[in-house]
Amino acid sequence: MSDVTFSCPHCGKQLSASEDMEGTTISCPSCQNLLTIPIRIVIPEDPPQPELASAHGDKTCPYCRMPMHDIDAIKTCASCQTPHHAECWAENRGCTVFGCPEAPEEEEKITVAPSSHAAPSGQQVGTRRATGTARRTAPSSHQKVPSYLGQSILVTLFCCMPFGIVAIVYSAQVNGKLKAGDYEGALESSNKAKTWGWVSFGIGLAIGLIQVFAAMAES
Repeated sequence: MSDVTFSCPHCGKQLSASEDMEGTTISCPSCQNLLTIPIRIVIPEDPPQPELASAHGDKTCPYCRMPMHDIDAIKTCASCQTPHHAECWAENRGCTVFGCPEAPEEEEKITVAPSSHAAPSGQQVGTRRATGTARRTAPSSHQKVPSYLGQSILVTLFCCMPFGIVAIVYSAQVNGKLKAGDYEGALESSNKAKTWGWVSFGIGLAIGLIQVFAAMAES
């Protein structure tokens, strides 16, 4: 038997007693107070867990790369005899071995035809085609939009100032919208700048002709 080592709860003296005295009340040899010899609690060790035996040796599933055990649902390919986890077989929709007849067929790829060329006869074109929308929002370097800023300034100075100022405002918006990728907005501002520039020029020309005729009439 092994001795039980413990401390007196009153004076802290280290004491020892034989194993058969566990739970017995005695007087402390040092301080004479009563104390109970503690009972040791032995915690049994957990039994070793048996390793899962593999029905397929050390083989692993070729899809998930995890080992296959008896508790797993196994699907064996009827053509190449390669075992898979049943869930992996279902997720892959067939065998994972390249070239196996049980392997899933490759999905047909959809060819996207550019909008500037017609799709060949019989060729399937995806629903998300590269239409003119992409070109309107992101113009190429060859698509230039005139701002008419110089013309707008000239008609403001020499023709009709109010309408010339309107033309200048629209002219100033063109380059900013082009940099932002808004091709349609830039084209709209360019057209308005051109229109108001001609309006300013026409009104200025009309006022000039009226003044000329008035001067001729007075003379």
